[in-house]
Amino acid sequence: MSRARNRRRSCWPAYWPGYWLALGLTLSACGPPRPVQRAGWTGDAAPVSLDGLLHTDANHLQQLTDLTAEVDFLLHKVGSASGSILYQPPALLRLDVRGPLFQRVLSAVLDGDRLLALADSRLYDMPASNGLDAFIDIDLAGYDPRLALLGVLAPTGAIEAIDYPRVDRAWLTLNDGIQNQRRRLLVDLHRGFVEREDLIDDQGQTRWSRKMSGWRRMGDTGLYLPTKIRIESRGHVLELDYGDVHINKGLQRATFFSGIGTP
Repeated sequence: MSRARNRRRSCWPAYWPGYWLALGLTLSACGPPRPVQRAGWTGDAAPVSLDGLLHTDANHLQQLTDLTAEVDFLLHKVGSASGSILYQPPALLRLDVRGPLFQRVLSAVLDGDRLLALADSRLYDMPASNGLDAFIDIDLAGYDPRLALLGVLAPTGAIEAIDYPRVDRAWLTLNDGIQNQRRRLLVDLHRGFVEREDLIDDQGQTRWSRKMSGWRRMGDTGLYLPTKIRIESRGHVLELDYGDVHINKGLQRATFFSGIGTP
């Protein structure tokens, strides 16, 4: 009996343990990717480090020549839609939203202080300070819609207070110098990203909030953008789910106004 058992054992290849090790390593390599961490971020929660974090993406965004992104949207009153966003620093952005069968829902160009929009077969020309509230039902209360849609923090604001709900998170309260309002930011101290931004009034009521996740680095630049953004305002929701993003492709100014108006 023992001889038969030994013969059966000898039938296993000598490399069998190595096979299982290689298989285990392969399966582990195919698991979910590790969350992105900002390059050079040390997790330092000192105010000076956090202040630098609040400005870095806005600064790197302005160093691009242009950006093109595919986006899936979820809009109040419209539902699911597809589209794209074009951006050219410092203040030129085009937003296209298409419904079923690629029917145009909205094409809008923010050009400095001007908003040019095509919706419901009508052309609108108005101050950019009106934001996109009239078209996407989100009141940003004066926040730059270009930064809001791209997932970049407005760089203004001094840190008034820092609270630590847990060891890897920090709530920052910012004073932008605007009467009766503050911003609150939830920072992931391990990875170096802002997960949530709230605009609140002096009574502590939230005027709008923005959640961001799925960060990725744009090429070899120092810019990181989220793949998922959820903005809530007055019970209305706008969600953006970014697909492919291309940078520095040499977009011409005329491209932003194609089919809408004159540059």
